[in-house]
Amino acid sequence: MTMSSLTTKYLPTVQHSGQRTASITGITIHHMAGNLTIEQCSACFQPPREASSNYGIGSDGSIGCYVDEENRAWTSSSWQNDNRCITIEVADNIVGEPWSISDAAYKSLIALCADICKRYNIVPSYDGTANASFTEHRMFAPTGCPGTTIHNWLVNGKIIADVKMKMIEGDNVKERKVWQYAANMTDAQKWLPKWNKDGSVTLISKACNLALDVQGGSKSSGALVQAYPQNGTDAQKWKLVQIKGKYNPAGVAPFEIVPVLNSKLRLDVKGGSLADKTDVQIYKANNTNAQRWLVLDDGNGYWVLVNVNSGKTLDVKGGGK
Repeated sequence: MTMSSLTTKYLPTVQHSGQRTASITGITIHHMAGNLTIEQCSACFQPPREASSNYGIGSDGSIGCYVDEENRAWTSSSWQNDNRCITIEVADNIVGEPWSISDAAYKSLIALCADICKRYNIVPSYDGTANASFTEHRMFAPTGCPGTTIHNWLVNGKIIADVKMKMIEGDNVKERKVWQYAANMTDAQKWLPKWNKDGSVTLISKACNLALDVQGGSKSSGALVQAYPQNGTDAQKWKLVQIKGKYNPAGVAPFEIVPVLNSKLRLDVKGGSLADKTDVQIYKANNTNAQRWLVLDDGNGYWVLVNVNSGKTLDVKGGGK
């Protein structure tokens, strides 16, 4: 009998197919389409109703285990998916669109997914297909499950980034090095813009959910830039100033990226280098292309920042791992 150490209560059901015939390589997140406790969800997984899941999470953050991990639950309308994936039902704290979940439920969901991924050596990924390590019920049946909120968090990368971050929480090093690197369109080169009330923007790495940050909150020219846990300080706030000139089309005009800490400085590739793995810093404004960046949208709401001088992309070392 295998279950996560995070389990609050074991509520077994006989509604399963017995031992899996495939290795565990993924997770499928569902929603309860109701604000059920883990006990109420368990009651739904008793005969004659033919349904179950490996886990359920209540709005209070409690975690119930219904089907041992080594057994295949009846959850996703797909024998193959349920054979390889651990399935999780999450309570909705609002019934109806957008089928939101509580902060406590989300925290437990991320912790449980991270625990499962670490124990089974699963690399969290989502690409909207059944081949990724995170899948959805709607891929296999005409259903809205897991609801709009969870679905959107999978599509925009929030859940994947938060699970990855939770998996590395035990590391001594919190920050991640930022440098320029040849464009490869990996998550390490994608940044989610979060706009602040003062008109500045905070850039969140899709790879590790860390913010683009000036080391030590320095206001000095030459201070290095890193990816660091989000803290809402000015060290993680930036303003974009578009360069005036004859660009065709106008939308491709590059930007200078200005730290809120010191408006006289710019996001800059150290030494104007053209090489991969060159440090990125804040440096006194000098009107060079080393301080100019193309801001490209990847089509899913993330920005890719390309240095005009080198053609290299702002990147988190090691993909944020």
